[in-house]
Amino acid sequence: MISDKEKYLMALKKNNGRIDEISIGLNIGFSDEKTTQIIAELVNEGKIEFQSFGLCSYRVL
Repeated sequence: MISDKEKYLMALKKNNGRIDEISIGLNIGFSDEKTTQIIAELVNEGKIEFQSFGLCSYRVL
């Protein structure tokens, strides 16, 4: 089974800066709070970084 972090990471890759990071989470069924938590975990793990990229403020490393 795929984890929530993996789902979000895949959606972020596909997004390519088209929509903001919170909307990505909402589109796959996560709340704002859950999305923010996942983003923080992915940043801490070094899988994504903060960088303005189109409408999205994060990019996959």
